[in-house]
Amino acid sequence: SASGQASYVEPESLFRLNNQYASLKSKEQEEIERILFELSQKVKEHASSLLANQETFAILDQIFAKAEYALSNDGCVAHVEEDGMHLYIKEARHPLIEADHVVANTYEIKPPFRSLLITGSNTGGKTVTLKTVGLFACLAQSAFPLLAKYARLPFFSHIFADIGDDQSIQASLSTFSAHISKLAAICRDVNASSLVLLDELGSGTDPKEGESLAVAILDELRQSKAMVIATTHYSALKAYAKQSEDVLISSVEFDVEQMRPTYRYLEGVSGTSNAFAIAKRYQMNANVLKKAQELRQAQMTRQDQL
Repeated sequence: SASGQASYVEPESLFRLNNQYASLKSKEQEEIERILFELSQKVKEHASSLLANQETFAILDQIFAKAEYALSNDGCVAHVEEDGMHLYIKEARHPLIEADHVVANTYEIKPPFRSLLITGSNTGGKTVTLKTVGLFACLAQSAFPLLAKYARLPFFSHIFADIGDDQSIQASLSTFSAHISKLAAICRDVNASSLVLLDELGSGTDPKEGESLAVAILDELRQSKAMVIATTHYSALKAYAKQSEDVLISSVEFDVEQMRPTYRYLEGVSGTSNAFAIAKRYQMNANVLKKAQELRQAQMTRQDQL
């Protein structure tokens, strides 16, 4: 041994037997390989048909899996239009929200409307609406069932999204610069068959400048004839939507009596952010809320009040 405290002796009779055993094991492995090679050559004669069958079974398995998913979740296969820009999803349910909590909503954008502006309270479901429509567009173009009663969507050549906060210390990106770099790329590459999803358009900077920038960006995207769905809290953007014939305004409902969102989507209705009501729900100091309400009332324009 390494320590020198023990010695090992292999008897000569066992040495010969061990060599014989190793030789037999080697011959056994050679015989296994010979048999496998011989069988492989027989299979090789039918390789093309076997591979074709495998591909067919994979396609059939995929189709039956999709059908099983649709049936077990009360879903449907969307009708995808190659021409036209009519989006209609009846009683859509986001697949990642639990079935006993999800609120089904119906979304529709049809000519003359090509843009949808979603307003309403924080935590009310505006971003979920964006993600639901974007996800359903991707699933429909992948021939995957949607959790809805009926769905009809255009064929989109591109799907652009600016959702969430991509600020980065390493890349020297603030919240605003992260958003604006995405928006610049979208404005550059968008076309008439694109779907554009924008969450809190113009946020992350001075509200007045952000508001003006949001209006200008939405106007630029309208000129491209793309289908645009955006969320906002900006009054100027709401007013712009009201004055534009091809922009449909909507909101997510907030139950003021219960002080909570209902997650219901309301087409054709402009909503408010309900920031004070939500702050009260989270037990913000009453004096702070009273002062904020007074300041807000003093700053409100006639347009805001309407």
